[in-house]
Amino acid sequence: LRSEYAFTCIASGGITSGYEAAKALALGADIAGAARPFLMCLEGRGEEALSVMIDEWKEQMRSTMFVAGAADLHAFSRVALRSPDGTLLRSA
Repeated sequence: LRSEYAFTCIASGGITSGYEAAKALALGADIAGAARPFLMCLEGRGEEALSVMIDEWKEQMRSTMFVAGAADLHAFSRVALRSPDGTLLRSA
């Protein structure tokens, strides 16, 4: 679709961790959004817990990028992708 249309792909709804946000970006999303996990944390555990959660998500995304060998988000969007059965979905 991107070859025919100019659009921004936003992945949201059901993203519950930094790992899932990273996966969405690797699969081609331009932006990964999540509100519910953060709002639930804020409501149930307060601002300090929310700050910890944000740091955890950042670390999860950084570690996912590190394992993929990507130094930044631009490089991460170009990493090779394989399905669980090993089928190559996108070459680097």
